[in-house]
Amino acid sequence: MLFVATMSNGKKTKNLDKLDRLLRQNPHGVRITDLAGKLGISRSTVYDYLNTLDLRGKAYYERGIAYPKRPSAKTESKSNEYIKELKEIGNVAILSPDLAWHKLSFFTACLPEPLKSKVRLVTKRVAEDKSYSDRLALKITIDAISTIIYQSFDENLE
Repeated sequence: MLFVATMSNGKKTKNLDKLDRLLRQNPHGVRITDLAGKLGISRSTVYDYLNTLDLRGKAYYERGIAYPKRPSAKTESKSNEYIKELKEIGNVAILSPDLAWHKLSFFTACLPEPLKSKVRLVTKRVAEDKSYSDRLALKITIDAISTIIYQSFDENLE
């Protein structure tokens, strides 16, 4: 009878996250042998993990060096488009907070679902705090939404 040692899913997920983080911290690439040493796993396992990250659009390797994938131009332009819209809403808020809230509501409704849920949660939390003036609440909300958009597009909207 042949017994094969397998890694638990939780440990694999942890190692994939660590590998992804290491690659993002080293945008110019990291040698596969260095990654294996830092993660405490074999080089062949590192290659397996890199193949998984490659399928997810997060990494690639060539000639023994692993690199993080950069967001596509399409992804970057979409996030820039969202940020531009938010800045316009912020400008409207100076003159008419009510109109800005209306535009922000419409903006949120047009977002793709992973973003929409996060944005609605932040908007609700800020709106519930009655210590802010209307303009300050708008500014806080817009800043928080900008951060969410940057983070989400940085993660390639998984």
